[in-house]
Amino acid sequence: MNRYDERYDFRFATVEDIPDIMEYIDKVWKKGHILAKSRQFFENEFCSEEKVNVYLVLDRSTEKIAGITGFYEASKDPEHYDVWGSVWSVRNNADDIPMLGIELGKRMRKAIGMRCEIGVGVNKRTAIPILTRIFKDTVGRLDHYYMLNDRENYQIAEINDRHPVTKEMFSESNYRLKRITDISQLETSFDFSRFTECIPYKDAWYINKRFLNHPIYQYEVYAAQKNGKTDAILVMRKVYAQGEMAIRMVDYIGDKTVVAHLGRELCELLGDHAEYLDFYCYGFEQEKLEQAGFTKKTEDDPNVIPNYFEPFERSNVEIWFNSTSPDITICKADADQDRPNIL
Repeated sequence: MNRYDERYDFRFATVEDIPDIMEYIDKVWKKGHILAKSRQFFENEFCSEEKVNVYLVLDRSTEKIAGITGFYEASKDPEHYDVWGSVWSVRNNADDIPMLGIELGKRMRKAIGMRCEIGVGVNKRTAIPILTRIFKDTVGRLDHYYMLNDRENYQIAEINDRHPVTKEMFSESNYRLKRITDISQLETSFDFSRFTECIPYKDAWYINKRFLNHPIYQYEVYAAQKNGKTDAILVMRKVYAQGEMAIRMVDYIGDKTVVAHLGRELCELLGDHAEYLDFYCYGFEQEKLEQAGFTKKTEDDPNVIPNYFEPFERSNVEIWFNSTSPDITICKADADQDRPNIL
């Protein structure tokens, strides 16, 4: 026991705590956020069977929530159990013991017992220094890649250096992208066990819950197949703004070298309507993505490829991350980075 234990109670949340957590989110974290407004969505995000994936600190004197931190599970495999953090927040009371948020974060990691914890979308100015100095995490910035469709005008992106892709730029490949509508199609064609050492390890349960059965977003899941065998899984989501559409590749699971053979297939997805396809990621070889037709977004790139669509904002956005392990893969939909924020 230490001074924090005398003042606070640290524990996992229960179903009975959900109304208080939603009230805390609305009053302390973000007013009007979807997690504060929709219990159904909150449960979809943080409830797993009878478990609530939120860790609490409560003030013993009032029994009120003093802070919360949530987490997402990448799989149900106890031997390769990786999580993403989300909503790390403590109240701003003058009489609270200093560094309560840091204590909450440390205790959450110890209580979960995960192989790796990753945070995506962390604040570069406030959180990164703490995560580096105190938690000793690996930190960095996601890479941002994009491929432009062959068109004259762009309304979502701001294009000052036009370099579109066309199918004719790529040689024929034995790989095809097959649309997946039921998780059984992957369970019979993709060997998930090959990738248990990948961090985070994502299993069939995760893909089914996160993408195929999302309550709000319509994701398109594709199997990169050769001779009927799936070597990689790609997840796309169409976004709309300014009367136009773009495609976001939000996840990629499996053999990361396969993407180099998918240029023609990705051009097919762009079709005649999408302005571009983009991909925020970490841990992918630049050469392989360039072979697929992607351009890496650099600081001197004059093009603007937006990240915010709710509401829409035409600006380039950096996404920073932290991880307890240095050897990781990150994609756009990891953690809470591809989550609706408003109803």
